[in-house]
Amino acid sequence: MLKEALEKVIREFPDARQTSFTNHPLASYFRHDLPGIVKEACLPINTKFLTRGSAGLTVWNFCPWIAVLDPEITETPQEKYYPVFLFAEDMSGVFLSLNQGTERSSMREIQHRAAIYRGILGNSTGSPLNSIDLKATTSRTRKYEAGNICAYFYQANSIPDDYALRSDLARLIDLCHKLYATENSICGLSTIDSDPPEAYRTKEGRIQFKKHRERDQALARKAKQHFGYKCKACGFAFPTTYGDIGKQFIEAHHLVPIGASVDEIENDVNAMTVLCSNCHSMIHRYDDCSDLAGFREHIREIGKMNVEQQ
Repeated sequence: MLKEALEKVIREFPDARQTSFTNHPLASYFRHDLPGIVKEACLPINTKFLTRGSAGLTVWNFCPWIAVLDPEITETPQEKYYPVFLFAEDMSGVFLSLNQGTERSSMREIQHRAAIYRGILGNSTGSPLNSIDLKATTSRTRKYEAGNICAYFYQANSIPDDYALRSDLARLIDLCHKLYATENSICGLSTIDSDPPEAYRTKEGRIQFKKHRERDQALARKAKQHFGYKCKACGFAFPTTYGDIGKQFIEAHHLVPIGASVDEIENDVNAMTVLCSNCHSMIHRYDDCSDLAGFREHIREIGKMNVEQQ
């Protein structure tokens, strides 16, 4: 039934979009029938899920969607993250994407969060796609593309059967729950804003994550004032590329292992450094995210290799 519903949208949407949105049966199908069909597909997993679908408000969307929301995480597709069926603008297929609320964020913020979320999930995502191509012609659709954390793609002429669709949906729901549980445990917050979670290595070599506290924000501001606004790893300065909007923008990164005493790290600005967004994300994938010198040398070596290959 779910397979047939997705095929119906792909088959009928191109013609429907050429007509008036008001009172169109396919628009009604998105608001009423399709959420129920997806809800039924979720029933073997959990009965609490909310399903929301939209082909537009007063005019047709370029990229219609149907979302699966866990009310413990979010009750609206404008916030947090959730599995969602996203139809390509040209109806060449449909993605089942673990995506995020995008309307209240800039493109940079959306991309940054997606990278953080993928970093948190790590290898647990398995084989889903890290990027999606919705054949975007609008900024809203491009935000959907940027918001993807991981996804499955089904070509228009080869939508899998309901069993496979439910299996993929269950997988993304599981990842959504893992992301939510991990985010709460490492941040002590309900959302991740602009800064990625801070990680450190224990003496046994395990990577662990610290909880952010309000005092961390004050220390981060202090670190930025102390070290300035140029990346201490690659030397990037945001105003050089972005002009005035990049002034006094940089991200703070903890260097001292959180296994140290609380006072030692919370009151010492030298327990931190400042990094550009890319380096801040990448240092969390480095062997030791407290080893700024080693990370800086890694960047230099990669740069030398690239020059030699040119």
